[in-house]
Amino acid sequence: MIKLGFHDRNKILIGHSDGGSIALIYASQFPERTYAVITEAAHTFVEHHTIKGVKPVADLFENGGLKEKLTKYHGENTESMFYGWYNVWSSKKFSKWNIESYLSKIKCYVLAIQGKDDEYGTFKQLESIQTHIGNNRIKILFIDNCAHTPHVHFKEYVSEMMIKFIKDL
Repeated sequence: MIKLGFHDRNKILIGHSDGGSIALIYASQFPERTYAVITEAAHTFVEHHTIKGVKPVADLFENGGLKEKLTKYHGENTESMFYGWYNVWSSKKFSKWNIESYLSKIKCYVLAIQGKDDEYGTFKQLESIQTHIGNNRIKILFIDNCAHTPHVHFKEYVSEMMIKFIKDL
């Protein structure tokens, strides 16, 4: 979250992936405290595409160098953080997870960003956000040749679009 001179009750939340989903839930529960949300690769429901993308990640973690990359950010908590995430997303019980009922309660401005080549979600996530929020305060950004982390793959472009969105509020 960044504060840009707005009163404390008017936050702009920025979240990626699960963090984007959390930002949407927060905005739905505290509309009076949320001025805008920028989500990147947020999930509103579990797609078959998501489960298919999650399954091979355990092997990447154990054998493909992912553990070392994540350790840079999560330190000694890396293993518990990873398996906490992986075990939830790969569980059969979690396949019914869905936050679409929260979305209609969102009253703030929303910028929803997703890569067209996201290994964990499709355009259906953006459609869900737009359909369920259903106001004219939503901007959708669907980026060509981009995977799950637009802020990494297209850092300058995504930063420019976020800044423009905030300036136009």
